[in-house]
Amino acid sequence: MSLEGQTAAVAARSALFMFLGLALSLTSPAFDAVLLPQQGPWAQAADDLSLGLIAAYAQSNRTSSNPTELRFYDSSQGDIRALYASAVHDGADFIIGPLEKDKVDALLSDGQGFAVKTLLLNRSTQAPLAQSWQFSLSLEDEIPTLVTTARRAGIEHALIVYDDDGNYAQRAHTWAQAWRAAGGSVIEEAALPAHATLMKTLQSLLFSTSEQKRGHGRHARRVILQTPRPIDALFIACGQRNGSQIYPLLQHLHRNLPRYALSSAVDMPSRRTQWQDLIGLVYTELPGLLQAPDSLRLFDVLMHERSSDQRLFVMGMDSWALARQLGTDHPSWPYQGLTGRIDAQQGLLQRQLPASRIAGDGPHLIEQP
Repeated sequence: MSLEGQTAAVAARSALFMFLGLALSLTSPAFDAVLLPQQGPWAQAADDLSLGLIAAYAQSNRTSSNPTELRFYDSSQGDIRALYASAVHDGADFIIGPLEKDKVDALLSDGQGFAVKTLLLNRSTQAPLAQSWQFSLSLEDEIPTLVTTARRAGIEHALIVYDDDGNYAQRAHTWAQAWRAAGGSVIEEAALPAHATLMKTLQSLLFSTSEQKRGHGRHARRVILQTPRPIDALFIACGQRNGSQIYPLLQHLHRNLPRYALSSAVDMPSRRTQWQDLIGLVYTELPGLLQAPDSLRLFDVLMHERSSDQRLFVMGMDSWALARQLGTDHPSWPYQGLTGRIDAQQGLLQRQLPASRIAGDGPHLIEQP
């Protein structure tokens, strides 16, 4: 799709959300306010998440005689605290959002509790406050499952590679700490420079190089020897670009290492029929994408847009379900959601995910002993 076509599609979807919010606000006095951006760099992610919310809302309210409605507010402009106060003044029973991390931080920064129960759609460095919960697709939530699965497979010595980016560097370090705590050994934590040849970088990490003199006199020559380093597995904290290239390069280098990766390395939407470069990779996938619920059919309409993200759609579905759960006086935990097994820990909603291994037709759950 052309840039103009994508822009028009996003504008049409944003108009749909605005119309839906207006229509729903006229049908019921009870509503959830949804604070999501309709413009700017977060707008596409917000659109995918909003569609998941709408799908779950429509599904859950089919048989309800007194449904809670949705009302959308644009968080892309102005002071988020003023927008939040406006939603409270309008009578919101529950607030979902915002999505932007800086705006989540802003709502938590004054140290006061929230006026109504609120599901924040990102994690903050600020301390949790009363009547608020932080929900996100944090990659850090995937690390415990990857550590447990690798240890059960007998892995001892791991090489951790990561995109040369501050966020991925921190995730790699967190992974290394968890691996050592589980009794594993980290051979090295190594960045994959953005402007270097990935083949050469991997070769230098996977092999030790030495020189050996052979022959005598005028027949003497120096031979470069490459010895495989004692690595049992490769841990991959990367985005999709490097994540999809590593397997074929390992084959070329004749290093058949088990690979464990964060889900950021796997592009679910565009690779449903192109799994060959990821075969054998162990990672954690959202249960909702492995089970393919009927509501995902709504997302299929958007598949022609490369930026659309199924994982955010599923997060939107869980956001609606969690709002219903958190709106009760006594929420029940853990909650088995489409984004994982969710537990509440002092205002943080943490997800536990199953491990999957990629075959030629996509990911399959790994049976745990």
